[in-house]
Amino acid sequence: MKRVIIADDHALIREGIKALLHGNKNYDVAAEVSNGIECQQMMQKEHFDIAILDIDMPKKNGVELGKWMLGLQIRTKIVYLTSHADFFTFYEAWKINPNGFLFKENALDELIACLDQIEKGRQYLSPESKKLIDDNQERINIYNSLYNQFKALSVKEQQVLWLI
Repeated sequence: MKRVIIADDHALIREGIKALLHGNKNYDVAAEVSNGIECQQMMQKEHFDIAILDIDMPKKNGVELGKWMLGLQIRTKIVYLTSHADFFTFYEAWKINPNGFLFKENALDELIACLDQIEKGRQYLSPESKKLIDDNQERINIYNSLYNQFKALSVKEQQVLWLI
């Protein structure tokens, strides 16, 4: 049974995910937290196979949490669950290369399929996520180019640019 942690600042979303996974022999909701700091603290104490992360949370958002996990090479699979459709937020999360990406509007219909696919080693993108990527491919290419140019700057040059 795969251990799942849910990080979302809305109790209703956490309860909905727990209800959906309740009774599923493949997944056990081992923990739930309401912000990124709590999630980080919990992940420092325990191992989880899958983290279902809201992108927009207080104290530490899902993107920051995903970067932290990657930086420490934590092997927990990341599934982003969001209601954000603004492109920059989506792009920041997308750069992390999550195992799954769902919009909350359709999550109840797709979450089990998403989890099953990532357990088979596949990335799962909801149809809405795929459409957002396809519709914004030129923008993604531009962002990637800008991101690579930014990363080529020294730390001090990056700090100055942020201040501007």
